[in-house]
Amino acid sequence: MSIEQNLETAVSFIQTWREKPGRILTELISLHNETNRKPDRYLLEIINGELIDPLTRRPVKEFIDTTSYLGKIEADIAVELGKRGEKNEGELAVWITPPYPGIYPSSKIIIHRLVFTGEGRKVWDSVAVLFEAEEKEILNLIPDPKIKTLEDLRKKLFVFKNGEEALFKIQSKLETCLTRCSSEEEELFLRAKYFRQMIMSNVSPFLIAKAMGKVGFLGVHAISCGPTFSQLFTPVSITEGKFVVKCGNCGAPINAVISKGYLCPNCGGIYEGC
Repeated sequence: MSIEQNLETAVSFIQTWREKPGRILTELISLHNETNRKPDRYLLEIINGELIDPLTRRPVKEFIDTTSYLGKIEADIAVELGKRGEKNEGELAVWITPPYPGIYPSSKIIIHRLVFTGEGRKVWDSVAVLFEAEEKEILNLIPDPKIKTLEDLRKKLFVFKNGEEALFKIQSKLETCLTRCSSEEEELFLRAKYFRQMIMSNVSPFLIAKAMGKVGFLGVHAISCGPTFSQLFTPVSITEGKFVVKCGNCGAPINAVISKGYLCPNCGGIYEGC
């Protein structure tokens, strides 16, 4: 995908984000990560068998366009992920979404770890990574005799009781698709806040997208960037993180498991831990 195509996509995204301003910052960061081949990490809370977005406290399914073929599959996966997480059917869940003509030029693997916060909340600690691979390699990431095609794979949520063993096997096959790159989180948040302000100020979506492309915030899918596979999936534990409802500096809602060094996306304040 070219930067010109990404600009067009960003313009349409911006128009949609204005309708749901509560997630603009999160969506901007995801856009940056995906177009620059960086891992996109996030949390999904499980309440009564349903996935909840910690930032808006709304069901994840509300953010999925179920009128499209891909959207319907994503919604089905989200429903299954919530139900299986509620029942503690496994400590690790994996969804692989292959390329799709005209929409997704690359493959994506999403790893979900089931963890509990210090307050006893159950969440999927998730990370999504874009990668390049041939069809045979994609199908071989998690061999299943029932899966014959990439579309069969797209519709399958893998759940494992032994998460570490499953992750090790996937890692050995996928790590060659990933490269290393340092992360500059603070600069990323500051730039995302700047573009969020532009969006909320009703600046032209085209001008915003052009600005994002000019400074490199909006990349192109051909760029490959990310830490090693094992570094990506280090789980959030009760001792490492704490579920925080709001920022102690500005009061903005966080509703997520964070650890020392976390940067508030609203004010830029740094969480120093307890």
